[in-house]
Amino acid sequence: MKYENKEAKEIKILEEWNQKKEGIKNLKVFVPEGVADKVSKDTYDDTFSMYSSLLTPEDWCITFGIERFSPSGLLLEKTIEFVKKGYTSGTGKEGEPLSKIKPKGNQFTLDDIINCLSNNTEFTSQKKGYKPDSIRALISRFDAAKSWGIFSDHGTSLSKLSRENQLTILDTSFLDENITALVIGILARRLLSARKIAARDDASKKIENKEGTSADELLETEIPPTWLYIDEAHTLIPSGNTQTPATAGIIEYVKQGRRPGCSLVFATQQPSAINTKVLSQVDILISNKLVFNDDISAIQKRMPAIIPDQYKDPNFIKTIPFATALVGDRSEETSRAFIMRAAPRKSQHEGRDAETVKDIKKLNNSQVLIIAISMIYKKLEKSRELKVTYAKDILEIVNIKYRSNITFDDVLEKLFEQKVILEKEVLYLRDKDSEVQELKDALSQIPDKEESFEEIEQEITQEKPNLLTRVKTHQTFQLRITKDRIDEIARSSIKKSFIIFSPKEYIKNIVLKYRTIYKFNFNVYDPEGNFKRASSYIDSVSGEFLHFLGDKFRESKGFNLVNNMDEIDLDVLFVSRNSQTIESIAKELDLETSIIKNRIENFKRNKLLVITEKNKKEFYKTSTKFDVPYNVFHKLMLSVGELALRKQDIEFIENIKYSPKLVEENLKKLFGELEFLGLDELYWPIWHITLVDKSGKEERTILIDGVLGQSI
Repeated sequence: MKYENKEAKEIKILEEWNQKKEGIKNLKVFVPEGVADKVSKDTYDDTFSMYSSLLTPEDWCITFGIERFSPSGLLLEKTIEFVKKGYTSGTGKEGEPLSKIKPKGNQFTLDDIINCLSNNTEFTSQKKGYKPDSIRALISRFDAAKSWGIFSDHGTSLSKLSRENQLTILDTSFLDENITALVIGILARRLLSARKIAARDDASKKIENKEGTSADELLETEIPPTWLYIDEAHTLIPSGNTQTPATAGIIEYVKQGRRPGCSLVFATQQPSAINTKVLSQVDILISNKLVFNDDISAIQKRMPAIIPDQYKDPNFIKTIPFATALVGDRSEETSRAFIMRAAPRKSQHEGRDAETVKDIKKLNNSQVLIIAISMIYKKLEKSRELKVTYAKDILEIVNIKYRSNITFDDVLEKLFEQKVILEKEVLYLRDKDSEVQELKDALSQIPDKEESFEEIEQEITQEKPNLLTRVKTHQTFQLRITKDRIDEIARSSIKKSFIIFSPKEYIKNIVLKYRTIYKFNFNVYDPEGNFKRASSYIDSVSGEFLHFLGDKFRESKGFNLVNNMDEIDLDVLFVSRNSQTIESIAKELDLETSIIKNRIENFKRNKLLVITEKNKKEFYKTSTKFDVPYNVFHKLMLSVGELALRKQDIEFIENIKYSPKLVEENLKKLFGELEFLGLDELYWPIWHITLVDKSGKEERTILIDGVLGQSI
């Protein structure tokens, strides 16, 4: 909207209306404070934030999806009350000192709420009946609220947003729908409250005289009559009984805002989905083309004027031309419905064609080629391999963006120079030699992140070197198996002919790769709510627990299957560690035998159970294919921590098959309620020996542990 309209057809129509194209000069764009570092500075003017104390318990409950009068909802309300009025901090245990936390009044932060939940004697006392689960769940929610980017300990004053002769855009496109609703609901309440104060004669005199009015009050109340424009309104004030964090604030705004000078304009493509309490307050209704009968019926029912007969036919609204609308107007003097034609926009419309806002940067073919190679190489670096089809998709996007015609052969030629190899329509990275050391050294000066088109453009146009290789520092287990030793292992692994003992294979390549090992740190809670610290080491490729026995590594069996199991499955397998009949399993788990039979059948198919027969009865025992540590404090769980670690640069990392999120879910299933404290990534050196038969058709890969030299 800051740019003038660049659409030729609309400029011509503007001239017919005796209007000139021009950008809006008094426009100011605000983005949430927490996302400012992720957004180009060219796209906003300032940031906004707000005090967490502006939210009522009802706001928090709706935002968090908590029933208002549930135990969690009541605990939330009590917490905010304690923060405002003060409370006693401490465990309440005999002999431990208590401290008095001062009241925060109406200005408190998320940390104040979290501290109250964590330390309030009223909550930590076991006699009061507050479940640790409920407290921890609320703490987790408020911790998550910190990441929304909309709360701060200072907040943006209302007078900065609502200012005479200023069009303010609050860009909430970065936020989830319910968080956007929260921002709008709070803003509507603040605007209405401020205008009520400003509209009173005595308050106006008080402000003019500046007597008894603090600077904070002045910044929050000295605002002009304000128009609030809301797009996609059906997501904020939906019809029926559905409530969002914005519903109450907007309904109050439209019902009480007329006298103090608070006006509202909302836009929606679904008028039938708007809250009727808001629709009933509409004075002017503008309907462009609508397609669905429910929406047309909602418009006709809520039109604030009598619609002429010729406009009542639903097909009329379905066929209204572009930039034409049916308008209903209601005021004390008039009540009318008529057809309106809208003038074209003077300013540029981003939604039509983003390309016209900012001219495409002119780059020559060699510069565009570097961008394409950089994009492809960065993807290749992360996964160590990349399908040719994906690389071609990247090139196509680059060609479209810069209107160039770089061929994939051009890209391949440059990639081959960077030691990229192509096999069976897949691109691979292999060991780099001294020829690229200069690139590595240069790259170490560049921040470690994936670059956008614009960032690569900047590097190129400023004639920076073409930096394609990244070397990263990681914590690794100490590599003990040298290149000479692995060469010996590779040669001894070659298959030979039984008759003349000549080699049937040759060594294609030997590559040192590093496997990601997750170290999860967490609290484990007992039934009384007490917790202990624990850790687990998980192999990201096999999805299994990794243990170190001093002279060898050992992995669990079956933990990677847990994501397809439920609590009953795990209980059945746990109970079956000792031979059990179906009846004895059902009795121990207090379940119907039919339920146990279904689980048993599934496990038999997957060979997770061994079946033996005794006295004409079948006994079931968990097989070695499911050997996981049910005890989170088993002595082997921390055994990997005995290994020496070193920080070093590594290039090749094996593809991850099990994401941290999936492993985290499996840990919760196996060990019950956990509170995750953090995730560390360690790296296990593994030699990959690729052997190919003499015909070159078949190849096999041998994995050798780089710490102990054992086959994996």
